[in-house]
Amino acid sequence: MKKKILPVLLGLTVLIAGILVAVFLFKSSNDNYLNAIPADAKLVTGIDVANLFDKSGIDDMNLTDKLKNALGGSVSEEELNDATDYLDSPQKIGIDFRSKVYLFSTPDNSFCLVAKVADKDKVNEFMTKMAKNGVSEKPTEKDGIYWTKLFGELPTAFNSQTLLVMMPTDGFYNPNDAITKMLQQDKKDSYISTDQGEKLIKTEGDITMSTSLSALPQNILGAYAQIIPQEVRLSEVDVNASLEFLNGKLVLKSGLSTQNKKLKALLEQINANTKKIKGLYVKKSQENVVFWSSAGVNGEWLLEEMKKNDDLKQILFMVERAIDIEKMIKSIDGDLMASIPDINSSTFDIPYIVAAQTKNQDFLNDVDYWISSMRESGLSMTPSGDNMYKLTADDQTFYWGTRPDELYITSTPSLVQSTLSGTGASKLKDMEDEICDSRLFVYINLQQLANASQETAGIPYYFTLAQAFEGITFKLTEAENMEVAVQMTNKDVNVLKFIIDNLVDSFLQ
Repeated sequence: MKKKILPVLLGLTVLIAGILVAVFLFKSSNDNYLNAIPADAKLVTGIDVANLFDKSGIDDMNLTDKLKNALGGSVSEEELNDATDYLDSPQKIGIDFRSKVYLFSTPDNSFCLVAKVADKDKVNEFMTKMAKNGVSEKPTEKDGIYWTKLFGELPTAFNSQTLLVMMPTDGFYNPNDAITKMLQQDKKDSYISTDQGEKLIKTEGDITMSTSLSALPQNILGAYAQIIPQEVRLSEVDVNASLEFLNGKLVLKSGLSTQNKKLKALLEQINANTKKIKGLYVKKSQENVVFWSSAGVNGEWLLEEMKKNDDLKQILFMVERAIDIEKMIKSIDGDLMASIPDINSSTFDIPYIVAAQTKNQDFLNDVDYWISSMRESGLSMTPSGDNMYKLTADDQTFYWGTRPDELYITSTPSLVQSTLSGTGASKLKDMEDEICDSRLFVYINLQQLANASQETAGIPYYFTLAQAFEGITFKLTEAENMEVAVQMTNKDVNVLKFIIDNLVDSFLQ
């Protein structure tokens, strides 16, 4: 069994490594290979292999020597020589990886890969040699198209311009006919001639994607579900996204677009009732936080949106028994902030403070009435410092209070001084320009979160990652434009190089 597996493993290693390192010196302007992507493709992803290779540092890893050390003696000398020959001279594979490789799904949920052929004779020779290792079948030619199968299951074809690999769905009647049609397709019938296709081609990033929401998996779709009205069909909403590996961080950007009038009106409404963050709490927050977020909001609009969520509506109803929380929220106008400082790892207490700028504080006129009326419900509220009140309800206690033009709610009175009159967190100050260019900004400190978690003690890899990655940020510059960034502690190391460094050795050991 081991003797059968090792040649396949060798071939697979060469194929993967070859794809990663096959970067040619010249890129032609002929992109006819993109014509193979059909106009009705549901999800299309472009991979800039050249950029990924440059950022990965693979050329400095001595892959040839590592492959010989890992597989020497386990496979024949001829197979090992073929493998290392392709690693040393990747242009012999015959694929032009200076042009992006594209992955796409068809309406029947089959997945396909499209790559640009630089030299079909070299591709043919490469596939023929891979056939010896069980990675492919020996190619056969018919009407200018060469046919093979990868791993015994994936129909694969190539001609002088295009390589296409298909993973057909179960029961797919004739994948060869579908592949032939795609390879012979005119540009006018292709995806790149559609509006979404043109957007994808123009989108910058190491990995780019264009799709309708209907093609996304449910676990990813959840990020958008809250803002998409139920009466809007998912197929009417398009997403363009990009993933980029940079020095010190990994950045994912996505943007929504739609022709649906109700959704367009909703996005316009969100933009009209939110505003760019002024950065008030950047300058005040305490130094160490596990979680920090801020948004620029209109409180009256925010209240109406909260009422549309069943869980939040129930919380509002419970708090309303004691204080007029709706009137408080309506008073908000400007920066809203929520912060969680260091978590106590022994008790897992989660202290918090929420604060916001107010346009008025008329609700203070009703405090005496709240105190007297809540007694009938078994609740109590007592003064606890300057303009601060302690509220106890159902064995739960929190504090709320006001400062000039500010309203706050907190679990711990000491957070008021440290968070609302602090000197400002250095990490937040470093991101101040980004924060103030956003309508919503969220920061999570991964290192402090890991150090506070006892459940992950004894899992070295988790802490290795925690030491390498400093934090996560999420921001909305407009309702339709989202950005997520994973930040490293070492700002000089490319994220992709860090990942590859940790994976290559373990793969070849």
